[in-house]
Parts: sequence; structure tokens; C-alpha cells
Amino acid sequence: MKNICFTALLICLSLVRFLVADQPPEAVAGASKKVKEQEASPDSGFGSVDLSELSVLNKQYLGLEDDVKPTLKNIDADVVIVEFMSVYCPSCQKQVPIFNELYSAIKKDAMLQAKVKMISIGVGNNRREVKHFVEERKVVFPILPDPKFAIYERLVAAMRTPYTIMLRKDRKGSLMPVNFHMGLIRSYESYLAKIRAAIQQNEDTLKSKQGETIDAKHSELKLSAEELMVKVSESMIRVSGDEDINITLKVVSARKEPEVYEGSSKDARFFAVVVNREAVCDVCHAIQFMYTFDEKGKIVDFQPIYLTKDGNKMWDEKDIGKMRSRVIGRSILQSPGFDPEIDSVTSATISSAVMFQALSKGQEIFCSNVK
Repeated sequence: MKNICFTALLICLSLVRFLVADQPPEAVAGASKKVKEQEASPDSGFGSVDLSELSVLNKQYLGLEDDVKPTLKNIDADVVIVEFMSVYCPSCQKQVPIFNELYSAIKKDAMLQAKVKMISIGVGNNRREVKHFVEERKVVFPILPDPKFAIYERLVAAMRTPYTIMLRKDRKGSLMPVNFHMGLIRSYESYLAKIRAAIQQNEDTLKSKQGETIDAKHSELKLSAEELMVKVSESMIRVSGDEDINITLKVVSARKEPEVYEGSSKDARFFAVVVNREAVCDVCHAIQFMYTFDEKGKIVDFQPIYLTKDGNKMWDEKDIGKMRSRVIGRSILQSPGFDPEIDSVTSATISSAVMFQALSKGQEIFCSNVK
């Protein structure tokens, strides 16, 4: 009976993946996602980014007076440079002195000083991490913490840090993206020239260039359908103790949604969630793992699929054991939170943060699948 169910599920899974693969690229994880610069408009939320957490000095630099709502749109500048970064991203660390020089060059130029402001967003970084980074690296421009990846996911998900966006205000005062750059900016002089060009160019000319695209590749799962099914089955049998547990595919992955499998035994039900998340930094690999929870939402198993750390080395048993100790036993009905000093695997802080952020989606998955 078990073999029949297993074979049938494999056939079903292969068919569903075939049908999904025949959909438009933007609907499929693993396909190339075309991100149009024109879609990153004020309506997408750039202007509404809340800057309340910035210090008084940083708000003063940005021209955000006490009677003005502290948002990106209300920064007192014609051009706003927004860098998405992580304090643990090697390229972001290398970009700090380059951007410090850019900041100084802008400040020394009377015309640019009045027209251009800079701000970074710390993807997955809390206030304490940002403060330490600013002090240690002697950062001279503001960095806004984004500990729950909220701003990153809403505006530039799938792009890798450092990711720099140049925004210019249009006639109505709305922010208009005029330049996107993914990866390390190696010369502040060359970027400064782009800033000058953005200020000088006609608004209509800039708008006409907004159809340009940026590729954000989505990583394929490192396991075949058959290999994944074996891994799911092993987890289900291990947590249920039932070798004849019946496993069905509940949700097939398409862009942001993970794959969810249900295992039904005589006494209980279990749900295995397969997560495939893009790397946040430009030199990192995708983050792929599986966790299993019971009918009450308690995580009962954690299995790596493809996890790397600094130098793109694979996680070892010690790393896996550390994450299991931090994850198993938690309830997905409660936000897991993330403390890098306690929860992160050594040399894999970014990956650990992304994993905990994925776990924070567990309540939604529970409500959608457990009835």
C-alpha cells in the first residue's frame, strides 16, 4: 500500500510541476523574474518607507523636520540614494568606504549637498546590529534597520545585497527610480557621475528609460521530485513512527509559496514544509530546507536540503545540530523572532536570519492547511 501511494504521489508531483513549468516565467519559481524599474514606482511603496527609527541627527541630515512625517518621500532632496545591504554581507562591508567617499564628495559640492541624500536599509538587521556596524565601520550615512525583512520583501525581494537604487523626485514630488545597481559599486567617482546625470536630465527623458529590466534568477531546488519525496517520507516516518503513513502534496511551489506535504497516520497528521529562499547577499547561495510540524503547530523535525556558510561551504553536522536545537519544539503559531547571538549558525548569520524569517510564515501555512 505504501509503495502504491508513494508511486502515485510521484506521478502527481511530476505532472503538477510540468503544468506549472508551462506557465509564464513570472509565475514560476526557478524561472527568470523580470523586475521592471517602472514597477518600482512610488505606488510600490518606496515613498512610504517609514524612517521613524532613525536618530534625530540622521533625520536632520535627511531634512525631516519635526512636523514632517518621516518617510522616504519626505526627504528634503531631489535625488535619494537607497542602498539595501546587510551588516554580514562581504560586498556591503567593502562598499562602506566607497559610500563614505561618495557621501563626502556630495557634502563638499554645494549644489549636490542641497539636492542629494543617502540612506541604507539593513536587510534582516536589528537596531543593535546596525549600531555596532556603524560604529565599527565608521559609517557616515544613515542605516535604517529592517529586522523582519519587511521593507526588503515589499520592494526588492529576490534582489541581492548590496542593491542600490537612485530615486529622483518628479514634478509632483513623487520618487521616480532612475538607476538600479546590484552588487558592489567599485568607484564612487563613476556613481557620482550618474548622480549628476540624473539631476541634469529631463524628467521625461528619464521616464522613457524606465522600461529597462533587471534579471533576478530564482534558484531551482537542489533535489529532484523523487529525492524530495524520499526526504519528506523519511521525516514523516521518523516523527510519526508509522511506516505506512499516507503522504499527499498540499501546495506546489510557485514563486513565494513553499511546497507543503501532509502525512496522515492512524493517530495524527503532520505537515512538511519545503522552503526554497533566494540568497540575500551577492556572494551567497540559495537557502533550502524542510521543517515538519504537527496538528498543534509544534515543529517536530528540521532537515537541510542545501545550506551553505561563509566561503560557500556546506553546513556540517554541528551546524545542523545547532539549528535543530533552536527550531525543534517551537510553535509556528508564534513569531519565532531572531537573535543573531543565540540563533545563528557560526559563519551563516544571513542564512540563519532568512530561515527564521521563513519560519515566521508558519502561522499562515498552518491556517491554510490544518483544518
